[in-house]
Amino acid sequence: MAVITPPELPPLIVNGTSMHKYVMTYRNVWDREHKSCRRQPAGTVGRFVTDWDNPSRGEILFSDDFLDAHEGLLSFRIFCRKGGKLEFKAIDEDSLTVERRAATQKLHAGARLDRLIPSKVLG
Repeated sequence: MAVITPPELPPLIVNGTSMHKYVMTYRNVWDREHKSCRRQPAGTVGRFVTDWDNPSRGEILFSDDFLDAHEGLLSFRIFCRKGGKLEFKAIDEDSLTVERRAATQKLHAGARLDRLIPSKVLG
């Protein structure tokens, strides 16, 4: 049985109404007025089809242009769970096995208040 690894994908988001949902790529942009980071859609890459037996899950059907750019997706069916977690399943499950990459841990960095203010009160 051959082992295949899912390809790296750009950040994806699902937008739309209850009937029609689309999968889009996005990039984060700083909004000076609100002084926070916002998502700016970069383009539609496919459709999201809800699984009516399990509404918290659905399948992503990518457009032909996106599949041409990411040829590794042709061997997979991609499902999205609630919360944005992607699930890759091999189309030919009898001869292929999906091997997941090692899990990564997200860390956030920022200034710590106790390091910026001296512990002694000046006066």
